[in-house]
Amino acid sequence: MWHKVEESFNLKPKVADREKGHQDCVDAVNAVRELEELDLPKFSAPTGKTKLQLKTSVVQSTKYENALYNVTCKEIDGSSIDPKVEDEYTLIYAVKEGQIPPTPEEAIEFWRSGFDMLGPEVPPAFKTKVARRDEETEGEIYYKSAVAGFASLMVDTTHEMRCYNATGCEKAALICFLSKPTLVEGVQPISDTTWRKILALANRIQVEKREEADNCLKEINEFRTQDSLGLSAFVAKSPTSTNLTDEEVAEYDFEELNKVLTCDALKAGNAPILISNNKRSVMYYSGSSATCSNAVTEWKKGYERFKDVTIPPKYTSSEDMYKTGAATNFISLVSEGEETVARCYTVTNCSEEGLVCVLEPAVFEEGKLPIRVTTWKKVTKTLSSGGSSPSVYCALVSSVLVVAGLFALNF
Repeated sequence: MWHKVEESFNLKPKVADREKGHQDCVDAVNAVRELEELDLPKFSAPTGKTKLQLKTSVVQSTKYENALYNVTCKEIDGSSIDPKVEDEYTLIYAVKEGQIPPTPEEAIEFWRSGFDMLGPEVPPAFKTKVARRDEETEGEIYYKSAVAGFASLMVDTTHEMRCYNATGCEKAALICFLSKPTLVEGVQPISDTTWRKILALANRIQVEKREEADNCLKEINEFRTQDSLGLSAFVAKSPTSTNLTDEEVAEYDFEELNKVLTCDALKAGNAPILISNNKRSVMYYSGSSATCSNAVTEWKKGYERFKDVTIPPKYTSSEDMYKTGAATNFISLVSEGEETVARCYTVTNCSEEGLVCVLEPAVFEEGKLPIRVTTWKKVTKTLSSGGSSPSVYCALVSSVLVVAGLFALNF
């Protein structure tokens, strides 16, 4: 009864069973835990009694029910709910403005943000917060709701999980209890092995197909086909391409790129450049804005690595000159392929925007010069002068636009 009075004065939230029960929350958590890169055991939904009991003086509540009924609006609105429920449960939660609690998917996304609050080292052991102490100790970081949620999602052991809605405050909450507790005094919630898996997963790139109008071929070919270079334009698809659909080709590219590229390598400019058993190569860019024009501008700067050489050396996996993206991207840009296929993709999930282009066939081959002397002379003459003459590609595009304009005027 008293809890109802407190609800009416917005001192405590209205806590209730979720319409979908607990299983959708458990499924959302397991979708993360069962990722191939993590391979953690599943959480489970409770069996038997799962409905909340009305808090009365007659019926004895469980410890998680007591904890749930004791949550205040101040704690929800200030994200200050204690994650420790005696020695039997860990409480994790997510909140959002308004009267509609977060969905399980929204809660997972919020808890994932807890990773960004942790450093590169294995997260510390849990430490119970001491009242009236101003300074937060390392182990008390789990009193941040996102961190407690993330750590609980990443424990090595299986747990039973039950979730409830809390509304009526300025913010609504999804509140979940894990049994047995995931935050135990003096114990690291995430093991060394799982932490290494998490770091590897966080460093994995995500690749998205670019729209045809923004596939970078225009910018690349404007440089390659200028009169002073006279290189063949890269193409989007080879006349001898397989019967695979564009989506199937992109999916294959994604798989191959994810095997070798990481966010750190792209940012540092030391990413591997050969994929698919050395049959294809990559050129890449990482920066504040990964536009095609920015990428080509940066790739052209790679000439500085070669301006004092007569001819770039033969490619070998041990040649120092080819261990930087500045060098390999530039050589790829001025490569001599007649019908080189270039498929460019946007790279996400990194701290900087990224762009990567898959070139087929590969520009580099072990023990061979990547460019001939005659072509290199044209490259050095063009780049050392600092000028660029109009390209055949640009002239063709301009001619098409002029004709289209004249055609439109006739009507």
